[in-house]
Amino acid sequence: MYRHLLALAVLILSLLVACVAPTPTIAPAGPLKVTLLHTNDMHGYLEGQMLTGSDGKSFEFGGLPHALGTIARLKREAAGPVLLFDTGDLWVGTLASNRDQGKTIIAAMNAIGYDAMTLGNHDFDQGVAVVQARASEARFPILIANIVEASSGKVPGWAKAYIVKEIAGIRFGIIGVAYARTPGISSKVKELQAFKFIDELETLRQILPEVKRQADVIIVLSHAGFDADQRIAEALPDINVIVGGHTHTELRTPKVIGNTIIVQAGARAQHIGRLELTIDRASKRIVDYTRNNLLVAVVSNKAETPQDIAAMFDKLIAEGRTATRRVIGETAIDLLRAYTPDGRTSGEHPAGNLVVDAMLWANQAGDTPADVAIHNNAGIRADIPRGPITYGQLYEMLPFDNVLVAMDLKGEHIKAVLEVAASCPRVNTLVAGMSFTYNCALPAGNRISNILIRGKPMELQKVYRVQTIDYLANGGDGQVAFKEGTNLIYGDPVVDVVAAYIMQNSPVRPRVEGRIVEAR
Repeated sequence: MYRHLLALAVLILSLLVACVAPTPTIAPAGPLKVTLLHTNDMHGYLEGQMLTGSDGKSFEFGGLPHALGTIARLKREAAGPVLLFDTGDLWVGTLASNRDQGKTIIAAMNAIGYDAMTLGNHDFDQGVAVVQARASEARFPILIANIVEASSGKVPGWAKAYIVKEIAGIRFGIIGVAYARTPGISSKVKELQAFKFIDELETLRQILPEVKRQADVIIVLSHAGFDADQRIAEALPDINVIVGGHTHTELRTPKVIGNTIIVQAGARAQHIGRLELTIDRASKRIVDYTRNNLLVAVVSNKAETPQDIAAMFDKLIAEGRTATRRVIGETAIDLLRAYTPDGRTSGEHPAGNLVVDAMLWANQAGDTPADVAIHNNAGIRADIPRGPITYGQLYEMLPFDNVLVAMDLKGEHIKAVLEVAASCPRVNTLVAGMSFTYNCALPAGNRISNILIRGKPMELQKVYRVQTIDYLANGGDGQVAFKEGTNLIYGDPVVDVVAAYIMQNSPVRPRVEGRIVEAR
């Protein structure tokens, strides 16, 4: 009897122990697969390009609502956890988006679940207050390790230098670097004096040891451009992935330098970048990654955009269409730009001559009409095909809301402007009322000759009336000589000036006339 009672007690005790003992944790089998989805340089393109497929059916290529719908689909299809990033130049670029100042785009990014972003140079085009407002609305961090307050030396309170995000025991250190040369190419240069923009490589070199102590995998969100990203990878091999922007580079296969994987997804919301990383759980190292087909085309018939996100954009797109579809005139030729071999707009071309001719024609220079008009080549952002011209097409060509500025400027300062523009092989200027010759075989600062204004040799000490844009007048593109100007008069938005010129002179047919000549 005693033995039976003892056996029963042992059985009860074992059952009690089984009830209270913790269930052993079973380690996940196999490596961890994490998918990085990324966007860059979407520039407020709410609508894409209408195309017709081989089946005769039309679809839209690109457009932010479709891009976010594509992201939603890719997140559902991913084999494991997803990290979603943007690397800047987000909302400035189209009429409707500029008017909304990115408010709707940030709300939609919240809904789709972005994890972090960095800032591009054009994100500052509407002022620091707009950036702060969008940062306050974002439910994800703005990462800008290389922008600090001039007064405190610290990253602004509305941003962070980096974050550490843990997924299944793997810690991801995510650092953001904005474009360090933003103050030199921003129309808000005075506002930006409140901050110091530090070189991207220098910043990463300083902060990397701190992040490395806390993270297993290092990801950099960069708006420095593809060339700079490659230099960073060569100098800092501890960085595992650089998600790039700024240069609108479509990397269909990753650029790998040492142990660093560099990716970038083009521009205008036409592609989503997708990089799958395979990480060994024991060593916490990347052991494999996507080798090709990094870019997923954004097409309306495969986007599967959630209804709540589509609804956010419907009103904004409708309002934009009302303005952008208004026909303002006609062009008898294709308004095209000219390019350097590395793909940058340069020198004289029909699209640029139309703009500077309109600036000179506008006669908004005060009592004394302007002698010359000067616009930067980089500010002309789209071509327009022969035929009717809509206000929307013109706005895509001139998306930065610049206004005319007239000033008195000595000939020596005009020459200085041209010398800076002749960066070779690029010539980053457009002119009307004048012509000049440049020689890339000569050293910088001595490349410009034969400057004619109204057909007469320019005199270095003579004062000329110059019509330009506020971006250049404030020293944008490194054009500090414009700051020597006096008797400034501010005029109308450039896009409206050009629209008025087209309406008055339609059909327009600007010609390449030998205003900018390369010495042979």
